[in-house]
This record gives sequence, structure tokens and C-alpha cells, in this order.
Amino acid sequence: MRRLWTFFLAAVLSLVAVPMSGSDVDSLRINVELRDNGSAIVTETWHIDVSDDITEWYLVADNMGQMTIEDLAVSDETLGDYLNEGEWDVDRSRALKAGRCGLVTKSNGYEICWGVGSSGRHTYTVRYLLTGLVKGHEDMDGFNHMFVARNLGSSPKSIILTVRKPGMEFSTENTKVWAFGFRGEIHVENGIVVARTTEPFIKESAMIVMVGFEKGMFHPDLVEKRTFDQVRKKALKGSDYSSSGEYGFWEWASVIFFAFIVILVFLALIAAIKDKINKIKRKKELLGGRIKDVPWYRDTPVNGDLRKASNILTEFEGLKSTQRQNLIAAYITRLFLKGGFEIVPQPDGSKPQMLVKDLPDTAAQDDDTKLESELHSFIKEAAGDDRILQKNELRRWSRYNGRTLYAWSNRIENGATVWTMKPEEVRQVFGLRKFLKDFTLIKDRGVVEVKLWNDYLVFASLYGIADQVIKDFRKVCPEYFRLSSSAEFFADSATNIMIWDMINMTSRDFNVAASTYEASLNSSSSSGGGGSSSWGGGGGFSGGGSGGGGR
Repeated sequence: MRRLWTFFLAAVLSLVAVPMSGSDVDSLRINVELRDNGSAIVTETWHIDVSDDITEWYLVADNMGQMTIEDLAVSDETLGDYLNEGEWDVDRSRALKAGRCGLVTKSNGYEICWGVGSSGRHTYTVRYLLTGLVKGHEDMDGFNHMFVARNLGSSPKSIILTVRKPGMEFSTENTKVWAFGFRGEIHVENGIVVARTTEPFIKESAMIVMVGFEKGMFHPDLVEKRTFDQVRKKALKGSDYSSSGEYGFWEWASVIFFAFIVILVFLALIAAIKDKINKIKRKKELLGGRIKDVPWYRDTPVNGDLRKASNILTEFEGLKSTQRQNLIAAYITRLFLKGGFEIVPQPDGSKPQMLVKDLPDTAAQDDDTKLESELHSFIKEAAGDDRILQKNELRRWSRYNGRTLYAWSNRIENGATVWTMKPEEVRQVFGLRKFLKDFTLIKDRGVVEVKLWNDYLVFASLYGIADQVIKDFRKVCPEYFRLSSSAEFFADSATNIMIWDMINMTSRDFNVAASTYEASLNSSSSSGGGGSSSWGGGGGFSGGGSGGGGR
């Protein structure tokens, strides 16, 4: 019954996630870097469209107990580093608060405050030391902390929170995770804890994260007499993770649900229309008009960052699954051009074989190329010791590595929205697509520059038009395949078919494995193995509270 009410209440309330007025929070990124003594360096990045009616932004941190907030530092893209004034004076003008930050000390916690400066879009980076976050218990060490408070003046559209400890790998064996108060998910992936929203925050949302660590991973300064299991049971009461507990909240929720259903639906319609209109306007601003009117772009978009380009395409056109498959295809195409694979002819004239080769150690330099390098390592591992990729090896490997593929696929999304994208980057991505589609119609294509044309082939894969572009290249610029030794495999019809069979097989098998693993996560979420967050529960948390935002 509780799960049913969770679904209905959250579904209706989420429809009014868009604030009707005031400042808008496009996204929030929180990084929690843990220290051995249980303290944490917390870095919050707020992307805010500041309205004219506020002078400062503040964050609520109540229920602190013996925990403290120290060494506050704030900066933005225009004023740089702010002056930390210590104790904050709320009653001042916007001009007097600009470029300054501080704390309001209360009996049970703090308010973290900074001046917003000018109206319009800003990116504020807030950094502070949070002492005593991880507490010692006799069975496990850990925390149950509210990182984003309820009743924020402006609700973030997207939140991603990461928890890490330098030099230590978290795993599902040594780290247990739960999340409460929002619609989203929490996982242990790539050695860190990641909690993210899957729906925009609403006024009633909060982000409460509970993590338990195996003994010996930390040596906390704060030690509690109660066990972590007692902390866990209190937090799970009333949650989707638990089959028992107090039902008072749900009785209240049912009354509120039916009493305000008409009002909520009305507000939802207004909010949805406003959000739709604002997004359409923003997309036109980024494009400089309509997609079909974007001018040709002949260079490499976004400095060759396939991940960024893929997120732009997904944000504008949806089709997330298709775009993910196209991104995998683009990575593999680029790996071919880098020499990561080789088609090996057979002496007896039988079908050529695909050899997986080593990449240079310097190949992975940023998030985009790291994803590409990891994809290559997956394929190399699937091929086995002989490095020859045989039929069904990818499918067999992916079937047993769904968790790895799911974690990898989650990192494709960079959290970008139409509100954080740059016009020049959006126009580059759609401008090159238009250029490649019109390739045979263009008289002045310029000199064949091998690196640039290799990039054309890679981005054609990202756009899902590689087959047509290769045909166009053969027709109007056959010399490209002679000049580019790494592209010669694409010139031959037989090897080209083999390559694209491998690309399609990889993207399909990897997507199926990741999706299957995702479906299995919910069954393990209550035991701390990660999965979907719970709308209810989270009792006994530290930090957070109610309030915050612009004032």
C-alpha cells in the first residue's frame, strides 16, 4: 500500500516541479570527499538563474549535533573568489553582499550564505569542511545525512551527488547505500557512491543519503554508542525499503492527495506549459533559430568530445537509447581510426578476423576518451587471450558484466541541460550534421585533411548516418581512403560490413546487459545494494532541515 501511495503522490507532485516565479536552479552537483577521520570536503556547484527580487542565497544545515562547518569558500564565474566574512549579516543590500560569503550560526546548526551579485545566470561553487560526517559504530561506520533540504525556495531540476575517499575504492561488498526523499537512484559505481535524481525536485523533496562502511575503512573522530544497524532501522521506517513501520505519514498523504488533487493538476498544467515554452525559447536561442536553419559547420564540433555532443543531441531530440547506441558506434569508429582494431586477412581466403590491439597509455586524457578507452578494454577482455573477437564472445561477456556496463553507461550523461549548454557548441554539433547530410551537394568541400575527415566519419557514426557518409566519401572523394591508412578498412565493402556488424552487435549486447542489470537493482535496494531511492523514510538524519534558496 505504501508503495502505491508513493507512486501516486510523487507522480502528481512532480508535475509541479517547475517553480512558478523567482530564481530557477538548473542543476546542482555535490561532491563529498571523505577523510580518514570522518570529516568531509563538500563542494557544491549551483547553476542558478538569479531573479531580481533576492540579494543572497542560503543553504540550511540543521540537526548538526557535534558536527561543524568550517573553512567556507565561495566563487563564481564573474567575481572569482568571495571574501569570507565569518558571521553573516543578512540585513544588507545586494551590492553590499556581492562577492562575500559567511555563516549564520544557530543553536542547532548553520545557514551557509553568499551574495548573489547580479541577476541572470550564474555558476556558484561552494566549498566547506564538514566535520564528523562519518561516525563510528561498533558494527559499521557511516552517516545518514540530508545534503539538500526540503522547502527550498527554488527546486533544482537535476541533482547529482558523489561520495568518494581518495585512495580507496568503494564496492558493494564494503559499502552499503540508501537514499530517501526524492525520485532517483543511488549506486556504488567505479569506486564511488553516486546518487542522482531521475525527476526534478519539488518543494517537498529532500536528498537524504545513508551510507554504511565496513569497519577499518575509516577512523572517525565522532563515535556513537548506538550501532549502525539501529541508525539503519530508524531511517528505513516508513520507507519503500521497509515492509513495516509507521503509517501516519501515508494517512496524511492520502488526505492531502485527495484534498489538493484539483489544485495540483491545475498548477501542473500551468507549470508544464511554462516549462515547455521556456525550453522551446531556450533551444531557439542556442540554435539561433530552427535546427534546419543552422549553418554548415566544417570543423570538428566541441573539440571532438563525443560525450558532450551526444548529450546535446539527446537533450534536443530525445531518443536516449538510440543516441547511446550511436555513441558506442562513434567510439568504436574512432578506436578503429586510432588503430585499436585491425582486420586480419586469412591465408586460406576465409572470412577475415578482427584483432583487438593495445591502445597507447596516453590515449585516455579526459572523461570522453576515458569512456572510449574503457569500452575498448571491455571488448579486449571479451575477445580473450588470443585477442581475436569471435562470434558471440561479446554477448557472453556482457551477460556476466551487466553491472560494469550499467555503471559505464550512467557516466555517459554529463548532466548538461539546455540551460547550461553554450550556443556555439550546439550550433557546431547540428551544423556538422547538416554539412555531412548535404555532402554530395556541396561543390567546395576543401582539401582532404585526413584528421578532419576521420573526425567526419566518427561524427557520422554519432549522427547515425555513417553508412551514407561512407558511400558519399567513396563517390566524391575516393582519395581519402588512400590517404588515411586507418580508414582503408571502411573502403572495402566486405570489411566495412564486418565492421558495422561488430559495431551494431556491441551496442545491442551492451545495452541489453546494462538494462537487465538495472532491472535487477530494485530487488537488492533494501539491503543497501543500491537501486531506486525511497520517497519516504530517512528518519534520524543529520544536516539539512527546511528552507534555503534566495532571499
